[in-house]
Amino acid sequence: NFMIDCEFDVPTNTLISFAIVSEDGQNTFYEVLDYSQIQDPWVKKNVIPILEKSPISMMEFQDKLEKFVFQFPGMNIIANHPNDILYFNKALLKEKGDWIKIQPLTFEVDDELSGKGSTLLHNALHDAIATREDWFKHYG
Repeated sequence: NFMIDCEFDVPTNTLISFAIVSEDGQNTFYEVLDYSQIQDPWVKKNVIPILEKSPISMMEFQDKLEKFVFQFPGMNIIANHPNDILYFNKALLKEKGDWIKIQPLTFEVDDELSGKGSTLLHNALHDAIATREDWFKHYG
């Protein structure tokens, strides 16, 4: 199982940051994408100042994501909101129908899970870690 979280800008449909944390907590992925075009004032005020990482290009992001996910024989992705799944799937898509092929790849959306216990709320990595901790409270 892998818990994910992301931050995004609704007006521009832009993924800003994305995190994956393995169930055992030993493997994490966290990257930030270009956020220079975002429009949502709330995101500018509450997300951008706490990213804790410099942005990289989508190509570099996908290269790093591919290297991370290919360490595993497959992935069951757990999120607390469908938007996390949506942006994760968009991040997997490359050009001309190619994609980062994680096999098998399954998804669970569990509204009972929360990242609200995050040590840095609205930072995707900290929120994914908190979601993992909440998952253990429910199912561990």
